[in-house]
Amino acid sequence: MLTASGFALRTASVFVLQHRGCQAACSGARVPHWGVAVGGRNSLRATATPRRSVAQELSKAEENAQKAADDLNRGLTDANKRAEALSDNDVKGDMLEPSIVNKNPIRGLVIVAALAAAARGTGFLPAQAAATTHLLAWGCLVGINVWTTFFAGVTMFKNLPRQVFGRLQAKLFPQYFWLSTGSSLLALATLFYSGTGILRPQAICLGVALGGSVVNLAAVEPIATSVMLDRHKLENAQPRDNERIKALYKQFGIWHGLSALLNLGVLVAAVAHGWYLAASMLSLPVV
Repeated sequence: MLTASGFALRTASVFVLQHRGCQAACSGARVPHWGVAVGGRNSLRATATPRRSVAQELSKAEENAQKAADDLNRGLTDANKRAEALSDNDVKGDMLEPSIVNKNPIRGLVIVAALAAAARGTGFLPAQAAATTHLLAWGCLVGINVWTTFFAGVTMFKNLPRQVFGRLQAKLFPQYFWLSTGSSLLALATLFYSGTGILRPQAICLGVALGGSVVNLAAVEPIATSVMLDRHKLENAQPRDNERIKALYKQFGIWHGLSALLNLGVLVAAVAHGWYLAASMLSLPVV
């Protein structure tokens, strides 16, 4: 691989030789052969003179190229320093100051206010409050599963470097499984206070969703993440232990496949519970 100075030296040498050849061609003179002296002393002098002239020009060109390379290196160093300064001052800072509607406490208050307004218009009933909470919990369970499984995860996987994607998922998955566990538990708890009558299949579906979320949260996901991070360390180390990397690749595939299977079971159970919810809604009188 050529350095900046080496490239500049070669370019200068080619330029000088081409310049001498063009001068000779324009003047109609015969370009001397640098390796053979023809015609006695006069030819030797004619041959030696261009050699000294070209050598001097090459020497000057080398000095100029070296100066240009030094200037280029200093410029690159200054550019790197400025980039680091920008990275510290800009990239690591906040993207923007969140507006008031982008803060979670405000969002929660707005939702509670909406529910209070609706309850005031219909009359507050404990069973109705429990049924509303149940629907919200079930909707959250289905929504986060569909979004994470079919949209967010696939989009990030296709657009992020593999290790960056893995580190991001390592931060997102614990929150995802916590939310899945909480939604399943809340839906199962409010099912007993909704006043719509509890069907055994409903309880089984929500129990399966809760069990799969808990297992993923407490056991499978932490192990899969740990194996993935160990593999990243080996991939970035020198020298690379390819045999160990292959072993961790297979191990991660097993745990990741188990996690995906549990997650699919949660989604299937939640959708099945939605069928029973729809059946109970159709039996309610229309006001």
